[in-house]
Amino acid sequence: MSHLRTLLMGCALALVTNTVAAQTPNFGGALWNRGLGPYDPPSTGAGPVQNPPDMPFVFRNNRSNYIGDTTNPILQPWAAERIRAQTQKELDGHQAGTSQQTCRPSGVPGILYLNDLVQIVQRPDLVIFLYARGHQWRIVHLDAQHPTNLTPSWYGNSTGRYEGDTLVVDTIGLNDKPWADRYGTPQTNLMHVVERYRLTPDPHPPQGQEPKEVLEVQFTITDPGAFTMPWSALTRYRQAGGTELDEQICQENNRELGEEIRPLVPHADYKYPY
Repeated sequence: MSHLRTLLMGCALALVTNTVAAQTPNFGGALWNRGLGPYDPPSTGAGPVQNPPDMPFVFRNNRSNYIGDTTNPILQPWAAERIRAQTQKELDGHQAGTSQQTCRPSGVPGILYLNDLVQIVQRPDLVIFLYARGHQWRIVHLDAQHPTNLTPSWYGNSTGRYEGDTLVVDTIGLNDKPWADRYGTPQTNLMHVVERYRLTPDPHPPQGQEPKEVLEVQFTITDPGAFTMPWSALTRYRQAGGTELDEQICQENNRELGEEIRPLVPHADYKYPY
């Protein structure tokens, strides 16, 4: 009887283990592309900076109208003023001075704004995000603790865990140099980002095509240095085809900026135009 009980317990444990493994998302090494436009707001609660309701985001003739709504209640006054100044610069016809244009890292969550390819490599102990733009990358240490006394950096320190069909990434130790989005929304070294990655059916499949899975990323920002409250946003990636990232080296041949943002490779005394 004890042998039978042991056998049954072993089978039950194997079944549970296999069920958990089956739930773990497999991003499959595919290439994903987000596309253009602002973050989507959450279904409830405070959301990201977007265009004002009377001036929705449009992309026409290879031009975008990123006009940040500075009345968003998440913004501290100084952060709203930073967005207002950025908006005015663009309305005056000047270059935006984005991380892509100035060959800076995008940071977190700014990397989620890129209209470009990303590939996810999964290992038992690590998840690695590979971004085509500027050969940027992130390492997420699974089932780990954040180190103490982190020196703020562009991408900070990321730990992660699987919760069923979702990869949860927790990032701290970020610096105040990147923008949180294309509107110039600032951040400070108090920023804490939690991202949730999962595969879901495409809610808006391209016309005439069969619905496919999309990579949905929901994230929450807490930064008492720049924002009055935590806020959340949502973005989706669609499969782009292929399995290899193109090489994109911003510093090598970034010749579309004009004199106001040069030099092409920033030096020690260069002042970033933001």
